[in-house]
Amino acid sequence: MFVLRKLAITCLLFLSVMLNVGQSIAQTREFNVPIQDATWQTQSTLFECFFRQPIAQLGFATFYHEAGEDIIFFIESENNPLELTKASLTIEAPYWRPSAQSLFLTQADVQYDENKYVKIQAEFSRRMMVELIQGMAPTVTGKAKYQQEQVRIQVSPANFNKYYPDYQACQAMLLPVNFGQVQRNVLLFDPGKEKLNDKIQKQLDNIILYLLSDPKVNSINIEGHTDADGTRYFNRRLSEKRTNYVYDYLIKKGVAMDLIQMDYHGERYPVANNDTKSGKSRNRRVTIRLEREED
Repeated sequence: MFVLRKLAITCLLFLSVMLNVGQSIAQTREFNVPIQDATWQTQSTLFECFFRQPIAQLGFATFYHEAGEDIIFFIESENNPLELTKASLTIEAPYWRPSAQSLFLTQADVQYDENKYVKIQAEFSRRMMVELIQGMAPTVTGKAKYQQEQVRIQVSPANFNKYYPDYQACQAMLLPVNFGQVQRNVLLFDPGKEKLNDKIQKQLDNIILYLLSDPKVNSINIEGHTDADGTRYFNRRLSEKRTNYVYDYLIKKGVAMDLIQMDYHGERYPVANNDTKSGKSRNRRVTIRLEREED
């Protein structure tokens, strides 16, 4: 009798465990790509690269690289299935590599921003690329938005190496800077000097490269300044010379002169204390401000 009772209890416990496992499996919503459907799409300009894997009933798993910035990863979808909380990023073995070990990478905030969410910072986005090349599957797991269930979004490594050269070609085309990085510029000059040193020329070359690539830039404002050493007349003329050197450099490199407006102010508008060495160095400057048509 005791043996039968013990056996009955054991059976009940087993059934309870199996029921919980079944419920757990049933409460996980999966988004993934069958091996035969795994593709990547590249969208490229001089200013940005999109490298996307379509995921049925979800949207896209997207690597995004803006000119002058590092790569990031995010999920694109018109219907975000995840609750706006934390999600985990793991590296998992696809079903055809059962012996490979899984790895937890990081937690990310689920933030919905113009159909983009679960943005992964550059360090882990680069790691995701490496793992895909090696045949592993980056996986995002988090709580569902409305139901009491888990959501798993898995990026398939199938065919990744076939499409990866398309991304590399896109990346190679990118400009070294984006508009946000050249929109406001400060060129710092040596004491009493108006000519362009090597550092200033390098700054200008990046600005010029962007200007020649983006026809939507419609205004370039150049303003010259000095520190307070010397007379006001001398400083005004010095700021004029600095402004003219910058203008001439832009024109020589092919920038349209009708885009440029110039002014020079001498010592009138300091941005730092002229009583200190560091303050003077910040005041000896030419600023360049770009304006651009809205997309």
